[in-house]
Amino acid sequence: MGMSNVPAYIHLARACMIIACIIGIANLILIFLAYVRKSDPVWIQMAGLTLCLSVGCVLTATLWFGAKVEQYSRMADTDYFSFGYSIILGWVSIPLVVIGGALLTIKYET
Repeated sequence: MGMSNVPAYIHLARACMIIACIIGIANLILIFLAYVRKSDPVWIQMAGLTLCLSVGCVLTATLWFGAKVEQYSRMADTDYFSFGYSIILGWVSIPLVVIGGALLTIKYET
């Protein structure tokens, strides 16, 4: 199966998840820099904001993928569709990362 046969919503979900992973790596670097430079809380606030930005990407991917899988299963006239464990992990991670980003941003306010 080539990449041209894959529906566009899967490409969108995949791209959003990859962008969220890249932002997460940048977030780890920001947190490391924040703990190296203990006098400057701006790095920790930036890390909290990047966490919230990555949640936007994960939310977009999980919403779009879930809606499109349901739509395509209705068009195929079948009652069965499976989201798999990835969509469940996406929905569980969203509130946890929002709480973590909010705590990082609020805790180090000056």
